[in-house]
Amino acid sequence: MYLNKLLMGALCIIVLAGAATAEAKSDQEKLIEQLLKNQAEQAEQIKALQQQLNTMQQGQAEIKQEQATIKEEQTSLSDSATTFQKAAAWAERVNIHGDLRYRHEYFNVEGAKDRNRQRIRARVGLTAKLTDTVDLGFQLATGSMDPVSTNQTLSGAFSSKDVWVDLAYFDWHPTGAPGLNVIGGKMENPFYVAAKTELLWDSDLRPEGMALTYKRDFDRGSLFANAGGFWVTERGGDSDTYMLGAQFGGSIEFCETSKFTGAIGLYDYDDVEGRTPVFGGDFFGNRSRFMNIADATTPLVFNENFTQVEAIGELAFKLREVPVKVFGNYVKNTAADSDYDEGWLAGFEIGSSDPRHWKFKYNYRDLERDAVFGTFSDSDFIGGGTDGKGHEVGIGYQVNKRVAVGASYFNNDAMMSTRNPIDFERVMLDVKFKF
Repeated sequence: MYLNKLLMGALCIIVLAGAATAEAKSDQEKLIEQLLKNQAEQAEQIKALQQQLNTMQQGQAEIKQEQATIKEEQTSLSDSATTFQKAAAWAERVNIHGDLRYRHEYFNVEGAKDRNRQRIRARVGLTAKLTDTVDLGFQLATGSMDPVSTNQTLSGAFSSKDVWVDLAYFDWHPTGAPGLNVIGGKMENPFYVAAKTELLWDSDLRPEGMALTYKRDFDRGSLFANAGGFWVTERGGDSDTYMLGAQFGGSIEFCETSKFTGAIGLYDYDDVEGRTPVFGGDFFGNRSRFMNIADATTPLVFNENFTQVEAIGELAFKLREVPVKVFGNYVKNTAADSDYDEGWLAGFEIGSSDPRHWKFKYNYRDLERDAVFGTFSDSDFIGGGTDGKGHEVGIGYQVNKRVAVGASYFNNDAMMSTRNPIDFERVMLDVKFKF
């Protein structure tokens, strides 16, 4: 009995122990399942975090790319600004200008057939402010080697037209000497001319050498002085022909709207007499002779030297608000041995060159054979050169700042010193454009 009880007790203990073991095993499985579930959730969270991290990294990369793009754009803008500043500085220092003139001409010259021709003149140039005290000028123009014309005749079966250096100079104006300009190269005529008349110099003449100009302004006027030394012909092993000139003048204002300007000048040509022509084989009205007077086979040479003394006067005023100029010009060649040594011009001008305004001009001149060096005188009057007299009439209308039209008429007597002077008529119709 006791043994049965003992066996029964042991069996109960074994049953209870197995039940406890089974229950413990069930709890472990639950724990493992929970751990696996937690691990899966953590893996999902890690994956989500990794995705967020990747997104953030991609965003940072895009931000860096945007920053790089912005930096490139800033650099480009900076370069553009620098380029613009350089261009603006260049534009401020350099001025480009030009003009085009189309002309129809008609000639009626005694003893010759009437003539018509079409001509153009085109010019383009620039002036550059190199420093505060130095300017440079350069200009190209149509024309030929002719020193007093930049015209090109429309002819030659549509052939191309020549372009030449018309201006090439420097202009030094030191700050320590206000009003003083030192000019060197091929330049515009530095001497004062009344109302753009051409008794001594054609308006297209571009002297070559050195010049000094000085002007000092006062309350009601000014004083000026111009001087130049210009090379006419360089002959290598022989002596050169050159011209030295000086001019002094001034202006005074009175009656509020009136001004008088006057000047005297002296222009001396060295080594002209006994020399062959300096351009084109032509003496342009000046007297000539054979180099050896006793030998008619020797070359023709200039018969005179030229020391030109000039006086100019111009009165400008307003007549009922209309600008008016009255002017005169006189010249005498004191080096000439002949009686053909004087020239004079007188005329007037009414109107202005303002847009939508008219201008009328008239002058009469008498220019004897040896009064001036004919190579450089007006190329339109009597067909160019000296030894003539007569009228010039002009009218023009300024359409706007860029366009103008005009007409000129010359009624002259050419070759006045000969036994048979020639009637000379010339008509010029112009349209002009400039920029």
